[in-house]
Amino acid sequence: MSFGESTIEVRCVPRDLKFYCAWFCPFAQRVWIALEEKKLPYQYIECELYEKPADGRATKRSLSLEEKARRNPNGFMECCPRGLVPGLNNSGSKVYESMVCLEYLDEAFPDSPQLLPKDPLQRAKVKIWTNFVQEKVIATYYRLLMSQETDSRDLAKKQLISALEEVIGVMAPLSEGPFFSGQHFGLFEVTFAPWCQRFFSVLQEYRGFCLSDTTSMQRLVKWYEACCQRTSFAATVVSRERLIQNNSGYADNTATSTVAQNTRAGAGVPVPLRKDSPSINKSTQAPSFIPAVVLSAAVGALLSVFAMTLTHRSRG
Repeated sequence: MSFGESTIEVRCVPRDLKFYCAWFCPFAQRVWIALEEKKLPYQYIECELYEKPADGRATKRSLSLEEKARRNPNGFMECCPRGLVPGLNNSGSKVYESMVCLEYLDEAFPDSPQLLPKDPLQRAKVKIWTNFVQEKVIATYYRLLMSQETDSRDLAKKQLISALEEVIGVMAPLSEGPFFSGQHFGLFEVTFAPWCQRFFSVLQEYRGFCLSDTTSMQRLVKWYEACCQRTSFAATVVSRERLIQNNSGYADNTATSTVAQNTRAGAGVPVPLRKDSPSINKSTQAPSFIPAVVLSAAVGALLSVFAMTLTHRSRG
C-alpha cells in the first residue's frame, strides 16, 4: 500500500468537511495537499469517473453524467454538477473547481496555515505565475503526453522546457528558501507539485522526458525536493506504477476526459484512436538526468507520513 492510499484509509471516516476526489487526478490532488497542509479534519470520498474494462485496468474514457450519478450515490453530483473532481461540501456549503476550492479553504479557514502570502505584491506574483503554470506548463504537458507524432512531441518538449525556464527565472533565490516565494510553502507549490510528480513518472515513462543538468533545472529539482519533504504533499503520493498505468489513455490518445477533449481542440492533437488501437508507444530514450535527490527526499517524506498514519490509526 502506498502512503497516499494509507492517507485515504485514515481519512475516509465521516466528517462535516467532505472532499470529493479521485486518487489519480492532479487537479484534485491540489486540494488534497491543501487539506493536509492546513491540517483540517476532512472526509475523503473517492469518486468513479471513468469506464473500467473487464481486466480492471484504468481508462480515461468518461462516463456520462447520468452514469456518474448512478455510480456515486454519495452526494458527488450534487456538489460537482459537471461531474468532475475536486469538490468540497463544508456542512452544506458546496464548491468545486480546484483553484476555487483552494481560495475557499483559505477564506473559510483563516486560522489554518494560509496558502497565499500576506504581502499584497507577493500574493499578486504567486497568482500571476500560478496562472502561467496553468496555461503554459500544464497545457503543454498534456500536448506532449497525447501527441502521437515525433515532430509534435519534439515541439511540445521544447515548449515545456521553455515554460519551465520562465517559471524558474522568477523563483526566489535559493538562499531565501527552496520554495517559489522562499520559505513559504503555498498556493504555487500546491498548484504545480502534482504535475512535477508526473514529470518524473508518467512523462518520463511514456515520452522519455527528463531535465537537463543545468543550473536552472537544478533549481527546479531543489524546489521539488523541498515539496517532497513536505508531509502534506507526501501524504497524497500514490504508487508510481498505478499512476503510470492510469495515464495510459492519454499516452495512446484514447482518452475522452474533459482535459483530453480540450487538449485536442486547442492544440491540434490527433483524434482518438480506436479502442482496439496498438499498445502504447513508449519512448526508449534514456534520461540524461534523473533527479536522484528527489527520490531520496521523497523516501524521507513518505516515512514521516507512515508515522502520521500510525498515529491516526491509534487514535481511531
